[in-house]
This record gives sequence, C-alpha cells and structure tokens, in this order.
Amino acid sequence: MPLERKRVWNLWRQIPGNLIPVLITAPFLVLAVQEITRFGVTGKAVGLSLAFLGFGWLAVNFLGLMGNGSLKKAIEMKFKDRYEYDSDHRYFVGFSRPRKYGLLDPHEDLGFLVFRKTGLEFFGEVHQIELDWKVIKSVSKRPNIHSLLGLGGWVAVEAMIGEKQVRLQIEPRVKGTHWGNARLRKKLVDEIAAKISA
Repeated sequence: MPLERKRVWNLWRQIPGNLIPVLITAPFLVLAVQEITRFGVTGKAVGLSLAFLGFGWLAVNFLGLMGNGSLKKAIEMKFKDRYEYDSDHRYFVGFSRPRKYGLLDPHEDLGFLVFRKTGLEFFGEVHQIELDWKVIKSVSKRPNIHSLLGLGGWVAVEAMIGEKQVRLQIEPRVKGTHWGNARLRKKLVDEIAAKISA
C-alpha cells in the first residue's frame, strides 16, 4: 500500500520564489520613487528604475524556482508509489485549470506530464487527468503571469470529450530557470503536435 505523504506544493514552498526577488529589487524602487518625489525625473531616478527592472528580471529568472529540484523529487516519490516501474517519457510541470490560480503562483498543482502510448496523462499531487490522443484537437502556447516578463507561459492542450471542450494548461519546470523553461515550451508543443498528427 502506498505511503501517505503531505502535500509538498504548499504556501510555504511558494513564498521564497516570490519573496526573495521582491526583497532584492524593492530597494531600487523605493530609492527611485524617493528621487522622483524630491527632484523629479533625474538621471539617477531613471538609473534606479532601470536597475529595478533589470535586477527584477534576473531575480525572478534565477530565484523564482527556488527549491524546484526538491519539489520534483518529492512528487516523483508519489509518482513511483502509484507507478513503481513506469519509464514512460515525462516532463516535470506546473498545472492550472483555466481561470484557476495558486495564491502566489500561476501553478495550482505540480506533477508530471506523461506521454503514454494511448494519450497524455497529467499526474499531480491533487489532480490526475488523462486525455486520449484521439480527443486532443490542438496544442498551442498561451500567456500567463510569467509571460509579462518574457519568462514563460502555458502549453495549452485543447481536447473534446463528448461535446465538452476542455483545456489542459501546463508549464515546464524541468530547468532551473524560468528562461530555460520558457525555451522548452516550443519543444513540448512540437512533441504533442507530432503525436496528435500521427
């Protein structure tokens, strides 16, 4: 019988990836606002504003996925509890249902997108979704909050189950940076597209 494990993708695991980039960049914003308030739009104010944007982008990219490796290992243990000898091709991903979001993160659940012979499976901590290749109609890239910084977005898998249209939204979390995962989206879209057109 599989061991019960506590949920690993919880509020406390989401805070560092959001809070640390804010702590790093907030001083630049505060100093820029003070400079503008006291002296108007000066060269120093512009420089501080640019530093806020530049360091903000770098901080989100490199620190936004803090602890991602340990999250993957913990969820992999849950996966192995269910599928002990499973070796099907899979990606570690974040998942959210349309119009549903986590409190601090666009991913409401983490898990694996598994390429089965019969279709796609999302195996998450909370959700488990299976889509037969025959019901998948298209796959594309869609924006989420990470897209505002050019650091990612959804891979959206559109399917028809009976007369109901459903969308599976996932975002790769394979790499250690958001930029690396954003670049991986095209490969993932291409792999799914090749399967549904075969």
